Amino acid sequence: MNSSTLMQSTALAGLEFLLKGIQVTNPSTSSCSRDDDLQKTVAQIDRLTLAADAFRKAVDHQLSFYRRRRNEMASLILHCPDKILAHILQYLCASWSNPHRPEVLRLVCHRFQRVVESSPVLWSYIYVNELVPANLERTNFYLFKSKSVPLSILLNYSGNSNVQANVLDSILKHIHRWENVHLSLDIRTPTVQMDKPLQAIRLPERLSEAEAPLLQEFHLSTGLDHLWDDP
Repeated sequence: MNSSTLMQSTALAGLEFLLKGIQVTNPSTSSCSRDDDLQKTVAQIDRLTLAADAFRKAVDHQLSFYRRRRNEMASLILHCPDKILAHILQYLCASWSNPHRPEVLRLVCHRFQRVVESSPVLWSYIYVNELVPANLERTNFYLFKSKSVPLSILLNYSGNSNVQANVLDSILKHIHRWENVHLSLDIRTPTVQMDKPLQAIRLPERLSEAEAPLLQEFHLSTGLDHLWDDP
């Protein structure tokens, strides 16, 4: 049972106990009966007060336990060497589930910001999946921040656009740093409005001519039966 479920169960049990202690008495006409009703009401209030105090103590105990656990975990992170913290953050950044993770991690605290900014490997995971101009700026920013570190790139475009061509052109300039690269492009329907059509990128020629000494894995999908012209 996780902490959230345990706290909810404790709260529900306490509320149920408190509600069970509430009894509605019918008003009586005689003074003797009114005195009896008053004594019963006072007794109920006393029982509810004791139950509320016990419930509060139980909640405080649970909160104290989770605060200790939180402080223990924070202490481990705050006191571990920067290199170990960088390795932990690299594990988080390597996931494609959150392509903006380095940008988020550096907002956690001053130490995280220092470690993220001084660890080029955290910026070496480049994920581009939306046809928005910001992706070109973000891609170039990651290429700059990652310095000379090997790159893992996931480029997934379902449409043809200037953004796709420009992003592809940027990452091709760093082909010597490619390590794990997955390119999914749709170049079947070029658009006449494009300032830089994909044909101008010379993707087949550049891939065949370039040297990629670090490359371990490469996948290319273009939506075409063939990419290279027949000889």
